[in-house]
Amino acid sequence: MTSQAGSIRWTWTILIAAASLTLGGCSKSGPTQPSAPVAPVADTPEHALDLLVWCYDHRDVAHHRILFTEDYVFDFALVDTVTGTFRDSSMTRDQELIYANHLFATGVGILPAATSIALTLGPPIVPIPDGRPGKDPTVHKEASVTSNLVADFVGASVQIRSPVKFYLVRGDSAAVPPELVALGALRDSTRWYVEGWVEELSRPVGTRAAARSLEALETFDATWGEFKLLFLSGPPALPRSSAARPPVPRARAWPAAASPTPRAPARPAATSPPGR
Repeated sequence: MTSQAGSIRWTWTILIAAASLTLGGCSKSGPTQPSAPVAPVADTPEHALDLLVWCYDHRDVAHHRILFTEDYVFDFALVDTVTGTFRDSSMTRDQELIYANHLFATGVGILPAATSIALTLGPPIVPIPDGRPGKDPTVHKEASVTSNLVADFVGASVQIRSPVKFYLVRGDSAAVPPELVALGALRDSTRWYVEGWVEELSRPVGTRAAARSLEALETFDATWGEFKLLFLSGPPALPRSSAARPPVPRARAWPAAASPTPRAPARPAATSPPGR
């Protein structure tokens, strides 16, 4: 079994590479800088989810990138009964990373990056054997939790309150992404990854879609699926199986919902002058 120190060596390789441009111009002299926050090490299923929370709270793209397996899938809620939105849709690891980079750092289109994020997962995370067929319960775990996220932006705030299920896999059984293998990642029994994320919210979208059209609305609730699609591609972002998206709230620094083009009033029908 690889030692704990050896298991995180490749992690630091990735993070140093990601930070090299920032640190390259720093001098050894000058005032002492405050120490950087230390991220949790994903050496258990619980700690892998602790690291996920840490990545959101610190908007940390580099640590977020090493959390997910190559075959990771985010599954949207399948029970938006009014419109069928998100049914049978999913996101891949690459899409998850793009979404997070937009949310944490760069923004996308006219959407800004978040100014602060707070994520909690609870009650206490208690992993149990993965109930999916063919999964070895020793190295595959699942955890059902309630997620609460508040993301603040310039002039707007998004809140997510949603039950979710995570599937986690130990490194020696995980599909480790090739890009991480190239940086030294090993199939390591002391490392855990997120293999799946399922939103289990059960509610229709019709009333929320109507509420979002209100001119003055600046704080709104969303599902994880809506939020991820919005920051994956920017507005509008359509799931594969949906024909329409609920409008985005019309708030400062956020895209306004499209307004219908007013129609010109119909001209009165021409009439013949009365006969003489």
